[in-house]
Amino acid sequence: MKQENQLPLRGILRPRFLVRVLAHTCSFLIGVAFQAYIARVSRVDTNIGGSEHSRRSFEDKTTFDPCTTGIARGVPTFKLREDLGIILEAEGLHIGAELGVQHAYFSKTLLSAWVSNREYHLVDVWAKQENYVDVANKGQSEQDEIYAAAMENVKPWKSNIHVCRNFTTNCVHNYEDDHFDFIYVDARHDFKGVLQDMQLWWPKLKQVGGARLCEDLG
Repeated sequence: MKQENQLPLRGILRPRFLVRVLAHTCSFLIGVAFQAYIARVSRVDTNIGGSEHSRRSFEDKTTFDPCTTGIARGVPTFKLREDLGIILEAEGLHIGAELGVQHAYFSKTLLSAWVSNREYHLVDVWAKQENYVDVANKGQSEQDEIYAAAMENVKPWKSNIHVCRNFTTNCVHNYEDDHFDFIYVDARHDFKGVLQDMQLWWPKLKQVGGARLCEDLG
């Protein structure tokens, strides 16, 4: 028996109808997410003791694009992490941290393009870790060689380089909140390690204008 006022299945499956539903749903979800983000920033600003001033600062420093449903402009999209140095330079950022350094090949590439960098903090234990399976978890003698190679790779920027040779969970306590413009998370690659780094290091990132990027989140 066919129910009255029931929309035929063919009508529901029409491409034009589906596109409209998806568009409205996406618009709604984006709006909700943005409002939640604004509310969170306001709460953070209130906690650090400058509610009204901080909110005005956020509004002043955030560029809005009317073509993106009111979403604040973020870091430009990029395909390769090697492009980050150029982006950070263009964004006018100056203080960064890299969690998980190894040979500092990426550090060298980044700093070569990020010429206005003033501080770059290298955080890595450079030590054999127990109960952790990863191709980068080498023996201690090799770890010491990797550390030496890393220091050589960043030697041209030695006046800007600060090293914390310890676990990221220990090094995080060396820095005040709202200190970094940029944090690159690439230390431990297991779920627990990545989540822990994101939770602990988030307060260290500037809440207005800061950028955090993560590697290997697939």
